[in-house]
Amino acid sequence: MSGKSNIVFVLTDDQDLILGGQIPIVKTNELIGDHGMLFNSMYVASPLCCPSRSSILTGKYVSSHKAYNNSIVGGCSSPEWQKTQEIDAFPVYMKKQSYTTFFAGKYLNQYGFTATGGVEHIPPGWDWWNGLHEYGRLYIIASSSMNTNSIESTLRSLIVGNSRYYNYHLSVNGTKEAHGSDPEKDYLTDLIVRYYIKSHIVL
Repeated sequence: MSGKSNIVFVLTDDQDLILGGQIPIVKTNELIGDHGMLFNSMYVASPLCCPSRSSILTGKYVSSHKAYNNSIVGGCSSPEWQKTQEIDAFPVYMKKQSYTTFFAGKYLNQYGFTATGGVEHIPPGWDWWNGLHEYGRLYIIASSSMNTNSIESTLRSLIVGNSRYYNYHLSVNGTKEAHGSDPEKDYLTDLIVRYYIKSHIVL
């Protein structure tokens, strides 16, 4: 093979019990895992989503990149984080090595809010950007008319945040797109594939 190697980085997320993430993904293991490398021993800089993703993007420990939790106040995609950390994230260096870069899926928990630049914000270093926008904020509502099941259902929906396959908003190169529940048009994984193909035709 000549030239630079292609790099595909897949980050799995939300493998917790409430979202059914402990259910084995047989086809994924057969198609990818069985032909890849298995790491029997690993270390994560933080067990929280945004701090961990920030460490992956920057190559730094939480104490250095200062995204301490999943909130804007805690540094998650905050304007300060964008000014001091995002500008030195790995896609910036990939671009310096003449790579064409493509991002799709969940970026950081607070991505897309007005306080973090809205869906127009495209982190530096990405040629083609498909970032999931945080779908909703969590409001605690006390009401005598809500039973336990409806409260649990509402909380499950809100907890999912920007980890959705249907009924989500996507920033496509800075333009907000709303997607519904049509399996042919809206299933996120298939949509990402279509955008990837489109990006490589355009670029």
